[in-house]
Amino acid sequence: MNNDNIFDCIVIGAGVSGIQSALLLAQHNKRVLLLESTLYIGGRARSFIDKQSGDCIDNGQHALMGCYTHFLNILSALKTDSLLHRQSHLSVPFMYSDGHSDILKADVFPGALGVAFGIMNLKKLSLSEKISALYFAIRIRLGFAKSGSLTAFEFLLSENQSAHCIDILWTPIILATLNGHPKEVAASLFVQVLTLAFLGKKDASTLILPKVGLSDLLSPFPDWLAKHNGICKLGELVEEVVFKDKKPSAVLTKSGEIYHSNSIIMAIPPKSIKRIIHKECKEYTFYEALDQYTFSPIISVYLWIDVEFPNIEFAALLGTNTQWVFHKNAFMQNNLSSTLLSCTVSAGNNSIDDEGTSIAIQCLQEIKLCFPSIKHAKLLHWKVIKEKQATFLATPEIENKRHSTYTDIEGLFIAGDWTDTKLPATLEGAAISGYHAANAVLASKSTVFSHS
Repeated sequence: MNNDNIFDCIVIGAGVSGIQSALLLAQHNKRVLLLESTLYIGGRARSFIDKQSGDCIDNGQHALMGCYTHFLNILSALKTDSLLHRQSHLSVPFMYSDGHSDILKADVFPGALGVAFGIMNLKKLSLSEKISALYFAIRIRLGFAKSGSLTAFEFLLSENQSAHCIDILWTPIILATLNGHPKEVAASLFVQVLTLAFLGKKDASTLILPKVGLSDLLSPFPDWLAKHNGICKLGELVEEVVFKDKKPSAVLTKSGEIYHSNSIIMAIPPKSIKRIIHKECKEYTFYEALDQYTFSPIISVYLWIDVEFPNIEFAALLGTNTQWVFHKNAFMQNNLSSTLLSCTVSAGNNSIDDEGTSIAIQCLQEIKLCFPSIKHAKLLHWKVIKEKQATFLATPEIENKRHSTYTDIEGLFIAGDWTDTKLPATLEGAAISGYHAANAVLASKSTVFSHS
């Protein structure tokens, strides 16, 4: 056996969860092989050059938060955390389709108290709605609000939140973090988001925007891994996990290479896992559980327009199909060809089959309603990116059955933002899943492959 092809652990998939797994294992002096079927790392967190404009755009807009501890630790290790634009305090403009505006600003007090004070200053909520929202936040912070198996909508109603308050305050948070509508998603995850982010420590709620393309944040990783006795191979599709005595012993790739390890982390989607292990694992309970997931789409719309945009970095849009707009010129490090807006439609099932042209035109029309100052803007160019399976749909049923990083098979582990992280499918959720998987390998008896 060629010792060059023997590893302490093989990680399949170079998305954020796979990167985190490989990084942590390498930091513990394990020899790691990271295999990625595409020619890029980062999974859905990637960027590319738009051919017509020459501008760098992301596969989908991501906003980080101060509570993204694990993902930010990855960037710190790669020394790319300096490429982030950080808010000094939470500040979220709300723009309405009637041209009115509001802002949730947490600049008076630090942490949860600042967020609470910001809620009390929202103009669109009545005094009774503000008091009810504040009381709800206190109950969440003290652990008194029990979500059970309710949907977020059912839970909010049970906590005396009015339909108006749900629409204006809570729905934008739910759509942005859970990629589902309040009547679909698990209240338990919503509570976790509120607890960790908006009601967490001092800087937990601050928003963080990449000043470069997402790929630039992660691009140093292959070289970093090489310096830590590991290997990252791109364009290497895994055909199957090879088992010996009902335990993983190697992976076989489409190119015919065989790489050996007794510890394998599959940091890929459920369907991809079933493709590479089906011959050996049909008898195990974790195999059937891979079929339980349904997914929710995200539509990302990039609009190049011929006028300057108001001096804001981003805004939540209400009364429109478009939910968020990001003014890329306001925080991107490199000069852009013209005014570039990045817009997001989360849980976009109603629009996912529409033509890109109609989506882009509708998006600009809605932005004009919310920002009357650009009502004469002309569309120079557009790009619509549809991720039909962007995230798992976190219903209460699924949240109670999300898959552990462990399988029934010794030495075989799973990572991904869809696993049981107790978080939505975010960059932080992906990073945490990779962290759990790496620690499971470190604690496993199969950590080190026999080099004999």
